[in-house]
Amino acid sequence: MPVGIAPRPYSRAFENFVASEGEEDDVVGLIAYALFKQAIREEAASGAAAPGDSRNPSATTVRTYRAAAEQLLTDVIGRAIDEATPEIQQSAVLTAIDNATGLVNAHVTERTGFGSALLTNIVAWVITLAIACLIIVMATRPSVEQALVNAVNQPMGNSR
Repeated sequence: MPVGIAPRPYSRAFENFVASEGEEDDVVGLIAYALFKQAIREEAASGAAAPGDSRNPSATTVRTYRAAAEQLLTDVIGRAIDEATPEIQQSAVLTAIDNATGLVNAHVTERTGFGSALLTNIVAWVITLAIACLIIVMATRPSVEQALVNAVNQPMGNSR
């Protein structure tokens, strides 16, 4: 280090904003740190002097930027949910339609299987056979007119 230049104190800003345990998981702290650094950069770009606590921000500054980061995340997540809601609803409807289609297909397949078709055909055959027998029996019986003629022509003494 050149003579006459005093060493700059180590910046503790990152450690103040981001939790030391699982730094990659403290998204709020990482965003708060980014917002803090953005504010410092904007002040420097405008020609204003950087705040005195830019290397070691106070607990109040940390809380303020963490609250801003939480609000920013809440807004972003809210917008993402709002944008995704129609797609989620459409996906749910399509899933329900697919499930109903599967149930209908299973029901139709069950009702139109070989066993069901065979049983239905046997029952229909038996009913058709019974109707045919009934028609044949009815056709062989004498009509009402024929029965009256036979009754009239029958001798009186042989009535049973």
